[in-house]
Amino acid sequence: SADANVVAVHCHAGESRSAAIVAAYLMRFGNLDVEQAMASVESRGGAPNEGFQAQLSLWAQMGCRVSTANEAYKLWSVAKIARERDERGYLESTSVMRDPGAADAVDDPEGGGWLACRKCRRRLARSTHVLRHEHGEGIDAFSWKTRRKEGAQGANTAGMRQCSSMFLTPLSWMKGIEDGDGGETRGKLCCPQCETKIGAFDWAGIQCSCGAWVSPAFQIQRAKTDAFGV
Repeated sequence: SADANVVAVHCHAGESRSAAIVAAYLMRFGNLDVEQAMASVESRGGAPNEGFQAQLSLWAQMGCRVSTANEAYKLWSVAKIARERDERGYLESTSVMRDPGAADAVDDPEGGGWLACRKCRRRLARSTHVLRHEHGEGIDAFSWKTRRKEGAQGANTAGMRQCSSMFLTPLSWMKGIEDGDGGETRGKLCCPQCETKIGAFDWAGIQCSCGAWVSPAFQIQRAKTDAFGV
């Protein structure tokens, strides 16, 4: 299309990223699928690398709109954070999701319900921070592309009601998770307000009461929290 021709001229500097942006544009506004969009930019000299190709597949799965509530997006975000920790040996404070209970927190329009500390009622997470897992089958943050499609979500929700824990995406109030090489790979999670222990984290993984193995795991005990619409 004319839009692709215009933008492709600028693809020489940062070629892979620019080509991915053009492909994403064509998918959103030209109603092309991943293969068609890739073929279009490649015919004009663009070449998104494997990382950007994976993001384009995720973009397609989300309906060409960023959705923080999408299960694949949440798993991709956790995988990205885990890779950063492995590569750098630590986590930047800006890498993890912001504390949804902070005084200056901005509401996520897709956030849904709240998860709060049962003792002090301090808000800990939104619905978009909860990671669903297959009952008794496990979940691996690095295999988000192989997750079952939306049709399996009913079974996932039913399985979670039998679990004694919830698993969250990494949040900025979780002390200790930023340490990498030479630091702790596991530890307890405490309420940032009353400091009551409410769960645990382990970058190697934690087994849920339903039998599922969750890795990396940021586990919150249901008995220590109250859920409102989660």
